[in-house]
Amino acid sequence: MSPIEREMLEAFHRAHAADESAPRAEADINYQRRCLAVQRFGGEPILMFGAGWSLFREHRIGTYRADFALVSFSGFVAVECDGHDFHDRTPEQAIHDRKRDRFFAKNGWLTLRFTGREIRHGADTCVAEAFEVCGDLDGRFIADFTAVTKAIKHGSPIAVPRYMNEVNR
Repeated sequence: MSPIEREMLEAFHRAHAADESAPRAEADINYQRRCLAVQRFGGEPILMFGAGWSLFREHRIGTYRADFALVSFSGFVAVECDGHDFHDRTPEQAIHDRKRDRFFAKNGWLTLRFTGREIRHGADTCVAEAFEVCGDLDGRFIADFTAVTKAIKHGSPIAVPRYMNEVNR
């Protein structure tokens, strides 16, 4: 694990400690694990946050790995920590990262990239920004859920949001 990834992980731990809605009781933790199983997410999350968000480290998405993955019924967020030593150092690496971002997007993942400088100067701010995006996805999910419930009530066809069909490859 790189130093900037370690800083991000520590910031995620601080956010978890401050999250009063994070599941603490065994029944709540088991419920969140069952939700992950329904979404076909294997492995044990590092942390579980409120609103059903779970954090994974080095999560496999297709042939790629995200530094961190935030997962819930609301969506999928890949958090990338871009240190200068590896990312954008060469044109080839920049091309690889953009190709990877397109693959993630095509498969329902939103990618957030933070530079090493951003992380070193404010990892907590980076994590807060990631959770702000998660909150936006929660809002969209609730709107979709309302639309799905209405369609079921009226017997209309249901357009399931793309991210609900995500399968890790």
